[in-house]
Amino acid sequence: MAVNIQKGLAAAGLAPLHVWNRTASKAEPVQAEGAIVEPSLESLASKCSLIFAMTFDDAALESAFSAISALSNKSKETENKILVTCSTVAPSLVQQLEHKTKSVSVLSAPVFGRPDAAAAKMLVAVLAGGSETEKNLVAKYLEYTTRKITRLGGPAHTANVLKLTGNFCILSVIEMLAQAQTLAEKNGVPREAVVDVVSALMPGPIVTGYSERIARDEFDVGFTVDGGLKDVGLMRDLASSSSVSLPFADIAHGHLERQKAENKDLDWASLAKIVRKDSHL
Repeated sequence: MAVNIQKGLAAAGLAPLHVWNRTASKAEPVQAEGAIVEPSLESLASKCSLIFAMTFDDAALESAFSAISALSNKSKETENKILVTCSTVAPSLVQQLEHKTKSVSVLSAPVFGRPDAAAAKMLVAVLAGGSETEKNLVAKYLEYTTRKITRLGGPAHTANVLKLTGNFCILSVIEMLAQAQTLAEKNGVPREAVVDVVSALMPGPIVTGYSERIARDEFDVGFTVDGGLKDVGLMRDLASSSSVSLPFADIAHGHLERQKAENKDLDWASLAKIVRKDSHL
């Protein structure tokens, strides 16, 4: 995501991004495009008023927010930061952060899409929180790496609700495809035939992409089982707190838990392995 944004800024002759990553090597691709790598989050926050955060989980986002808000509260020169979280995190956490300090305006812009979608400028983003002026500013950067931005008029955490809702749909598609291919295979129909029919009935990158990967056992690259379990946990927590039944999420959670014991580093679509095992394939 950052690579595409930096490429867009460079092409437009605009100032480069300042970036920081806990794992220095992960910042090298965007540095190669002209971004300035900072030695610490504090160093980055001292120089930037608009900060995008892509964190793995709630704890990492909360830690980043604490560092940025501490710097903003300490120095008048670094007040009025805009923090944009692009991660899949709990809506309740974002709601808390929105009201923690006036020196940091929190917006949420979680994105849908794998790294190859980001490179192709095909991400889908959801944007909420802040003022219209702040959302317009954030959208200018998101446009370098997205094909669509859905803007919500509510507070920032509503974007995280919609992100979990979207991820639930993707997870349900994966579970559906795994079961469908298993049903066909058990009855003498090859997986690739299912791919052909399903892709014709429901064309689109998510259904076709996951259908092909499941049929071919291509699980080495993607969104890991651990990441999937984290997201499903957030979905189930949100459902529980709002008295909503999500049986699809419960079923997928069980399959992901069992797949984690087999290989937690594979793509979360590898839950199909457990579906097949339960069907004696």
